[in-house]
Formats: sequence, structure tokens, C-alpha cells
Amino acid sequence: MQGLFYKDQLNPIAELDGSGNVVSRFVYGTKPNVPDYMVKGGITYRIVSDNLGSPRLVVNVVDGTIAQRMEYDEFGNVTLDTNPGLQPFGFAGGIYDRDTKLTRFGARDYDAVTGRWTSKDPIRFAGGDTNLYGYVLNDPVNFVDVLGLISDLLIPLVPDSVVQNTREIVNSVTNNAFTGSELNQLTNDVISEIGASEAYEFSNVKHDQQGKIPLTNKQKEILDNLLNRIKKKRGNDELTKKVFDEYDKSFKKKRCYVK
Repeated sequence: MQGLFYKDQLNPIAELDGSGNVVSRFVYGTKPNVPDYMVKGGITYRIVSDNLGSPRLVVNVVDGTIAQRMEYDEFGNVTLDTNPGLQPFGFAGGIYDRDTKLTRFGARDYDAVTGRWTSKDPIRFAGGDTNLYGYVLNDPVNFVDVLGLISDLLIPLVPDSVVQNTREIVNSVTNNAFTGSELNQLTNDVISEIGASEAYEFSNVKHDQQGKIPLTNKQKEILDNLLNRIKKKRGNDELTKKVFDEYDKSFKKKRCYVK
């Protein structure tokens, strides 16, 4: 019998046995929906996950042996699991039930066989999809929904190459005004606040031939709203002030413009 102890509504930090004893502990770091490390039986394991947060390898950090290897198809069906039950995480970092084959994300269970939720979206059409059973706008390769609610709670997953390109664009637009630490904070804030439709709008933003960033009116409006949401979340701290200052400068100096 398995039990999980949660630090909040989403993230389990320990696995318990039927008597309530701690079997394993989880340490989060680089991703919000899946831990980086697991401590079990006195052994520390590194959980290597893909861009979705799906565990691919569980590696003993001492000797480098692979304790578990997992593979999935496009919709999250488990096609290989060399050590079932070693840890509870599955497709996109959800909690995987080996008996039912369902994966739990926040408010709902996802069925990878059908590629649908097993129940309607609790927030109904406010979730942004006319199909109340639809999973991440039918695009499980690029998105996860860690809360099971879609809407702005849908998290766009950005490959490392795109993140790096985005950082380079930000540096170009702001004339390298931000430190590496500040860029990391801004990247995390954007990923936590941006919605699915907004992410799609910015998927093709690139430098023009003069090295400037052209935006449509809609993209400019989305960016304004996004920055205001980040300001509301962070408060008017020094980094937020710097963001708005450099954002204004980027348009005044035409490093960024509305086409």
C-alpha cells in the first residue's frame, strides 16, 4: 500500500508505506512538476527527466548504475519500465498508477490510452478549451497541465535551445542589462505566468535583419499584460523596476518595435 506526503497541493515530498513510515524522500530543483533527486533505502538517486518532466532514467549517484529506465509514446503510454514501482512519477511528472494506467495531475486523472481526462474540467469553459475532456489542447508533446485545469495554468514547455535563444533576444533588446541570475529569475516568472495561447503567439518571434525585435500589436498587448502580471506577483522590487525601465528603453531606442 502506497501513500504520499505532499508539501502543497501538487508536489509530494515523501512516499509512505502502509504503516506511515517514510519509504523515500523527494528533492525538487530544476522543474516544478518532478523532483531531481530521490533518497530511498539510504541511497540517493538522480531522476533524469525530459522536457515534459517525464522520468527517463533513475540513476544511483554513487556508482552511476541505472536503477530504472522509462519510455513513453507521444500521449504518455508507458512503453518501457525496467523497475516498476521504484518511484511514483510518470508521464509529464504526474503520479502514475500502475494498476489503472492513469496519471494524476492536480484536480484530474489523465488516461494516456484515450489521450483524454477521465472527468470534465472543474472550471468548465474557463479552461480555454471547448472540449472539457481534452488534454492540453491535444498537444501533449509541447505542453503539460500540472493542475488539470488548462487556461493560464497550462505550462508551455520550452526546449533548452529556445530558452537560450530567448535569453539572447532579451540581452539584445535590453543591451545586456541583466545578469545571469536576473535572467534566470525572469525566465522562471515568464514560464509560471504565461498562458498557452500567449505562448503560441510568441513561438516565432525572432530578430529582423537589423538585429531588432518586431512585434505585432497583439504580441505587444500580451507582453504588456504579462509584465503587469509578473509585477503583481513579484511586487515592485528592484528587479521589477529594472524590467519595466529596460522595457520602456527598448521601444524608445527602437531595439524593439511594433510592425
